[in-house]
Amino acid sequence: MIRAKCAASAVFLLALAACTGDATSPVAPDGDPSLAIVDAAHSAAAPGFYFLPPTVKGAAPSGTFDATLQPRVEICELAGSLCGATVASFSFGTGSSSVRVDAGAEHYITNWHTSKSLNPDKFYRIQVFVGAFRLGYADADVVSGGKDKHSVDETQFVAVKAGQTIPIKFRIETGIAAQVVVSPASATINTGATQQFTATVPDLHGAPLPAAAVVWTTSNAAVATVDGSGLATGTGVGTATITATSGASSGSAMLTVLNPNTPPVAAADTFQAIGNVTVPVAAPGVLANDTDAEGNSLSAVAGTYATTGGGTVTLAADGGFSYLSAAGFTGADTFAYTVTDGQATSTAVATVSSAYRVWYVDNSAGVAGDGRDASPFATLKAAESASAAGETVFVRGGNGGAAGYDEGFIMKAGQSLTGEGITSPIQVVLNGATVTLLAPAGTPNLARATAGTGIQLATNNTVQGVRVATSDGAGIAGDGFGTFTAAQVSVDATGGAALDLENGTAAAAFGSVSSTGSGANGLRLVNVGGTLSATGGLLTGAAGPAVLVAGGNGIVTYAGDVVSTVRTARVDGRTGGVLTLSGSLNDTGAGILVQDNAAGTIAFTGASKVISTGASTGVTLADNGSAAIQFAGGGLAITTTSGDGFRATDGGVVTVTGAGNAILTSAGTALRVVDATTGAAGLSFRSIAAADGVNGIVLQNTGGANTLQVTGTGSAGSGGTIQSMSGDAVRMENVSGVSLASVIIRDNLGSGIAGENVSGFALAESTVLNNGDSPAADEAGIRFHNLLGSSSITGSFIGGSVEDNLRVANSSGVLNRLTLSSATFAANAAATGGDGVSILGSGSAVVNVTVQNSQFTGARVNLLRVALSGSAQGDVVLGSNSFGNTHPAIVPGAGGVALETGGGAAALTYDISGNSFRDAVGSALSVQEGVGTGTVSGVIRGNTVGVAGFANSGSQQGSGISLTSVGAGSHTVAVTGNQVRQYNNQGVLLQIGDASAGGNGTLNATVTSNVIAEPGTAPTAKNGIHLNAGLITSDNPQVCVDLGGPGSLANAVTGSGSGGAAGTDLRLRQRFLTTVRLPGYAGGNADNAAVVAFEQARNGGTPTGLAQNAVATGGGGFVGGAGCPQP
Repeated sequence: MIRAKCAASAVFLLALAACTGDATSPVAPDGDPSLAIVDAAHSAAAPGFYFLPPTVKGAAPSGTFDATLQPRVEICELAGSLCGATVASFSFGTGSSSVRVDAGAEHYITNWHTSKSLNPDKFYRIQVFVGAFRLGYADADVVSGGKDKHSVDETQFVAVKAGQTIPIKFRIETGIAAQVVVSPASATINTGATQQFTATVPDLHGAPLPAAAVVWTTSNAAVATVDGSGLATGTGVGTATITATSGASSGSAMLTVLNPNTPPVAAADTFQAIGNVTVPVAAPGVLANDTDAEGNSLSAVAGTYATTGGGTVTLAADGGFSYLSAAGFTGADTFAYTVTDGQATSTAVATVSSAYRVWYVDNSAGVAGDGRDASPFATLKAAESASAAGETVFVRGGNGGAAGYDEGFIMKAGQSLTGEGITSPIQVVLNGATVTLLAPAGTPNLARATAGTGIQLATNNTVQGVRVATSDGAGIAGDGFGTFTAAQVSVDATGGAALDLENGTAAAAFGSVSSTGSGANGLRLVNVGGTLSATGGLLTGAAGPAVLVAGGNGIVTYAGDVVSTVRTARVDGRTGGVLTLSGSLNDTGAGILVQDNAAGTIAFTGASKVISTGASTGVTLADNGSAAIQFAGGGLAITTTSGDGFRATDGGVVTVTGAGNAILTSAGTALRVVDATTGAAGLSFRSIAAADGVNGIVLQNTGGANTLQVTGTGSAGSGGTIQSMSGDAVRMENVSGVSLASVIIRDNLGSGIAGENVSGFALAESTVLNNGDSPAADEAGIRFHNLLGSSSITGSFIGGSVEDNLRVANSSGVLNRLTLSSATFAANAAATGGDGVSILGSGSAVVNVTVQNSQFTGARVNLLRVALSGSAQGDVVLGSNSFGNTHPAIVPGAGGVALETGGGAAALTYDISGNSFRDAVGSALSVQEGVGTGTVSGVIRGNTVGVAGFANSGSQQGSGISLTSVGAGSHTVAVTGNQVRQYNNQGVLLQIGDASAGGNGTLNATVTSNVIAEPGTAPTAKNGIHLNAGLITSDNPQVCVDLGGPGSLANAVTGSGSGGAAGTDLRLRQRFLTTVRLPGYAGGNADNAAVVAFEQARNGGTPTGLAQNAVATGGGGFVGGAGCPQP
């Protein structure tokens, strides 16, 4: 009931109460045939109504009462014509207690237990449901105050008045239709065709109502009609909705009507695939060549189908499909497919051809597969067994471990083994689209657990994207392998070579390549061509050479480190190509051996190459033809005991470059290069040190223009010490471009440095001391025969030599020029010493020498001697040097500086300036044109001979400056601005004549601006300037002497003949058949007094003078004339 308790609200209690304005004419508030308002025993005291289908008043029930249903009443507040929020919901129980049966099977609901207060003057909707099916509803208005009804249309709302209790009666009948289901839900027919539809009508329990009445209707009769049995007929093109109605329920289906249709035409197709690979084919796929006469859209009948070859096709409606062959299948495979235009179908056959197959392995596969991409093998061995020559095996990264990959792999001809360690996907183009066979992922670990080779090559194999490891065997091996291709492969072998390849061509780029404890080699390449590289790794513990490369002409690069106690590398018999070992080398065995290579390049370029080989040679290069052997990048450190350090012989082009290279040997030869060419960069070492062997450095027939540079670091001895050798410390023959810096060469029994046909030699900041033990063996501190090109000795100390400190004897070629700069030439051996520096030119030699800023402190014979003979030519420049002789045993007549020619037609030019001379026994400075037809020409200027106040410091027995000409040659000299003191013969001697056979030479001497004073204390005649023209009766030379001149040209000659000894300041002797020309002289040729007066007038002060002539016996005497020729 519903009771309205007060004017402000109404409360629904245990029943629904309402009244209508007209109790005799109830209406359905919304026309719902399942819900009606009916007057029943209506009175003013007890107005009421009840729900009772059908909707006409007083009609008898259409069925029996259905007591099994459990109705539910919901009351909502209306918002317009729609339900808003639900304000009450009442559920009913089951059984007879839930209802009371009246006459006529009309029922009251008696067991409601919920009440709800409702606001007045609002509209509510009362709905009755069974499950989700709404039986019906009525709309009500709660009327407030004293109103009997609301102001709205009473045909639409039932007024519930305050204070009223109104029972509501309704009936639920058996057989009410809950819904209608039409089948099929949609269909397509042509015009004129029919389609049978059926309707199923379930009741509220879901059971069919077999006797339910159904009415069929169409939404568009122009498209389709439908009869009472549900048979639809197409009348026109379009769509229509076919509806079946039973009671209050209905259902519908969609019917499409088309014009009459011609079936599509499906044509045969051909596609390409790869065996064992899932190959996708994009739309339109099989539909690409299929047609439809009406131009209707075509589709394939989708599904998964088996092929005739045992494969599988999954076909989509758009014609695209994926194909996977049977395991191991190749050849032509077919499948049938059906195409439809929506009305008709057609069938064709597609052929999928697999020209080849590939295989897949994945050790993370849960079960062992058959080698296809969707079901890979779980072990590499299974793939090895299944695969054939020329096929590819793809190896997935799997679980990251070696299980399943640990038995090695034996390849067949033409096979490829590719893992997911690749950096780019493996792709092919099939059917116009790119198919990825393998994508980069984790690198598979092919780590063999048992003894044997990791990968055994056949011919023409490819390996990529894998890690290969072994526990007792080679990593990758092959003999006669054709062309081997590799990329993104690392190798880590134990107990065998990382790579053991013989007789084939490589196209291989490895990552890390390592070997530990191989029984032979860590890396073995025999007769391998092509290219092969490894970016890193470590080779260690091999029982043989860690790297063995024999034959072949490939380009091989190994960037890993090599450690060996046997031999780091052996390279034999290569015919070309480039071999580069760019990692560090550590050799404590037999060193590096490179031999019998005809051509190509062998390069060791790592930053560290440490070789310590004891009695074995550190580096041996032998018989290498035109092959280039390069040690680059510095860091070459060779240490031996009795073994040679670095030996290159009989061919090859050798270079050693970079910083920090060094050789140290205690009993061997540190560096020996014989009959091998040095490359353009030469051999560069920071230090070369040797002791107690035969030779420290031997260079012979090196060919290149730049043979050796020993650089040192600038500190004394940093270039190495070579000492106590039984032979020459440094021995060179037919060599160019040798530079030694900061070296110490001492106490060797042979020469310190000995060279034959050496071009371009430089010694800097070095010490050469106490070398040689036999003058009979022609030993010296530094000895060259035919030193050519441009050479120098700078900042060095040379002394203590058995004979000469420096001897250069050239018989041919051009020495242009030998520069001695800032050097010190100290005393040589006391008993056997020779010259400090001896420069000898004979034959056709050209000898040009510059000595500057150097010190000569002692020599048993001459401090410096330059002697030319034959047709030799030379130019000597002496500048700013200090010549002082402290040797304890200077031989008589020697101890100074001597320049001379003799025999033949030698030519000598000289420039002697700014030097100091002292302590000679013979002449301090002597220049002589000797026997023959030679020419001598030069200047002597600004020099100092002797030291003022130091007795005999100019020369103990000889002249200060001695200028002579012997034979038929000429000597032209200018002596100017010099200071000569403490001499004990002549201050300046000008002499021409041949004491043995006579001569007709020429002497041109200009002597000006000199200071000649303080003669020595020896009891011999001492003249300041002495001209002695003619030595024997047959002498007939031409002499021009220009002594002094006006002003500053005058010589200052004083004190001659002092100390009780005879002598004059100016003495001129014309003897035998000579003629002496005195430029500007006007006296008689036999007027000695006139000659003396003439010369005294031209020289400073009042020098004493003496003139003598031989006019009476046929001589030409003194004559005037033009000035003397100048040098």
